[in-house]
Amino acid sequence: MGTELYCTFAFPEKQYPGRGGPTALFPNLFGTPTGARIRFSRPRVQPPYLLSKGEGPGKPPGLESGTRRGPGEKNRVTKPGSTQAIEGPAGLSRRVQRMFDAVAPRYDFLNRLLSGCRDRYWRKAAVDWLDPQGHQRILDVATGTADVALEIASRVSGPLRVVGLDFSRPMLALGRKKVREENLDPTIVLHPGCGQHLPFSEASFDGVVTAFGIRNFTDVDAGLAEMHRVLKPGGRAVILEFSRPRNPVLAGMYRFYFHAVLPRVGRWVSGHPQAYQYLPDSVAQFPTREAFSRRMQNARFRVVEYRDLTFGIVTLYRGTKDD
Repeated sequence: MGTELYCTFAFPEKQYPGRGGPTALFPNLFGTPTGARIRFSRPRVQPPYLLSKGEGPGKPPGLESGTRRGPGEKNRVTKPGSTQAIEGPAGLSRRVQRMFDAVAPRYDFLNRLLSGCRDRYWRKAAVDWLDPQGHQRILDVATGTADVALEIASRVSGPLRVVGLDFSRPMLALGRKKVREENLDPTIVLHPGCGQHLPFSEASFDGVVTAFGIRNFTDVDAGLAEMHRVLKPGGRAVILEFSRPRNPVLAGMYRFYFHAVLPRVGRWVSGHPQAYQYLPDSVAQFPTREAFSRRMQNARFRVVEYRDLTFGIVTLYRGTKDD
């Protein structure tokens, strides 16, 4: 239940006929041979801020083509016309991107159906924890069809700018339609981009939020570091993600639903054979609450806390950047 997929894929050094390339990081999904060695390809698409005609407004607040620092780097320069991809240098398969593009028309409906409409409550709880205020700039990473961005905009009566970023252009197109229907074009701007390589200057946002996206990052630590980088001192990052219930009985029911029911219903409604099989696979590989909290602390977030929702099916995480 998140379209939140990022980054151009890593290719195996040795090509395996019929199943090399984009399958390297997804053995459970695509059946890549175990032990395949990988190296990163150089992407060949335009940067996210070089939008084609009709793709939306110009560059959002904080977007710059100068020096910006990323995880493990002192400085990195991104220039207009460079080959820095929307997806970034270490990303996901084009096949996976196409998978999420394909389910875009049924995405909102499937979110409501498969969550029993709880996804709306979860997103509202995430915005509660973010606590946006007037005259702020908020970044919604992996915005999908802009549900969280719209919820943020509905909470604030004063001037506000919300920037939504997502890997999937079809999702963004649907999000823009929803934004127009709510007459929120002056408040919300949506752009294609990568959560692991945010095309924004340091300390350019008062808050950052991502819902059901970070588990799909190929480098979670890089994504956390980027969120920390673009936050202003004192700013908050709120992350909403699936978890595994702690109660053994609930955990068993959860596993049955996630592995036996959800993929079949998702496949039947979306028409895509693999889209909703990827969801339980990615959730199973996501760190525990305690482990993920430590990773937020390692990314220099302070006052890191988490809160379970709906019997531990999902968890909210929050961290603050030092003043």
